[in-house]
This record gives sequence, C-alpha cells and structure tokens, in this order.
Amino acid sequence: LTHQLLYSQDWQTVLDTCQTFSTIAKGRDEYIRAILAFKKPVLSQLVEVLDNAPTEVTGKAVEVIGQLFNDETAGMERIRDFLINQQNILTRLLWLLGHSDQKIRKVACWVLLRLTVSPKELQALIDAAIFPKLLELLVSSDCGNLRPLEFHVRRSVVLLLARAVECGTAEQIWYLVTEGTIPPLCALFQHIDTMEDVQEAVGTNDGEEDQIKQMDVLVVGRRILKILDKMLSIP
Repeated sequence: LTHQLLYSQDWQTVLDTCQTFSTIAKGRDEYIRAILAFKKPVLSQLVEVLDNAPTEVTGKAVEVIGQLFNDETAGMERIRDFLINQQNILTRLLWLLGHSDQKIRKVACWVLLRLTVSPKELQALIDAAIFPKLLELLVSSDCGNLRPLEFHVRRSVVLLLARAVECGTAEQIWYLVTEGTIPPLCALFQHIDTMEDVQEAVGTNDGEEDQIKQMDVLVVGRRILKILDKMLSIP
C-alpha cells in the first residue's frame, strides 16, 4: 500500500490506496499506529497529494490525514509538529478552505480541528492566516438560505472556533475578536430558527451531507453561545 501511495502515477490507484488507509484508520488504535510507523513516507505523500490531485483524490487524502489523529494514540504531538513544521500542511489546508468543492472545505476544517489542541498549534494557525479565511466562509452567503453542505462547512468553522477559545490564551482569543469574529457568529445565531425550518424541507436519506439535522443545528447554536461568552469575558 505504501509503495502504491508513494510511486503510483495513476490517480485511481492513489484513490483506492487512500480509501484502504481510511478503512484501516477507522479500526483499532493499533491499526493507526501501524500506519504511523511509516510516518514520514505516508504522511509526506498524503500531504503532497493535496497539491495537484483531482478533487476526489484530494478529498480522500485530507480525510485520511484527519483520521490519523487519535488523541489516545501515543506520539500524536510529534505527528502534529511534523505536519505543521516540516510538511507545511497549514498552507495546503488554507488553500483547501477556498476549494470549489464544499466537502473538501468541510474536511479541511475538520483536520484543522484535529490539529489544534493547545496554544502552540493555535498560534501556528494564527501565523498561517487561517482565521481570516475561516471568517470568509462564515459570511460567504445568506445564513437564512443555506444549503446543507454550506451549513456543514459553517458548522465545522464554528467547532474550530470553539476549540480555539477553549485552548487559546487571552491574547489569542482577543486576536480572534479583533479579526471580526463576533458579527458573523451573531448573524449565524440569529438564523438558527430559520435553519431549523430549512432542515425539515431539505432533509433526505441520501447521506449525512445532504441534510441538516436538528441536533447539528442545536450544537451550532450552543457552541456559538459558548464562543461569545468566552470572548466577551476576556479581561
């Protein structure tokens, strides 16, 4: 598998390999450790795939990177440092946040969430100018007319902002305030009732990303309140 990921020139083979790694990563902790035993070749190639692969391959590669972050797996701090400091993954994720495919934007937010566990990683996101791009995603369209995938992207942004205020220092949280985080969060919160009505109209059985679930809407509302409370209580 590692050889196919590293050396194949066929994107379908790379996609199939990423899918296999994804299936393995959903298993037990020792399966994730087995993949990470090949830390540099596997992670490096997954990151490089993000640069020029077709959309479907890019989406699966970034998903696998996120799946490999299990906080109960030993050595996660070293893996985060490797990706952030040696593989320049934040530059790639910043680019993916502006990708035309909404699913890739959502998964990029999710990977950023998995990467951010302390003020150290949060500062790396700040230095990489991640948050201005995230705020663009919050204000990119009318809150009251969100399609399901647009909602899920915003939900992912809100979860990442919630993680940031949970693990960040007062100075870092103040940076988020000065970047203009509060107005779009307030606008999104004001449309929660509208979004609840929308979810009844667009909900389907086609898949999680094709519908807005009631619980997801409630989670977004609660997280926004927690974020605002934290920001407004900065000394």
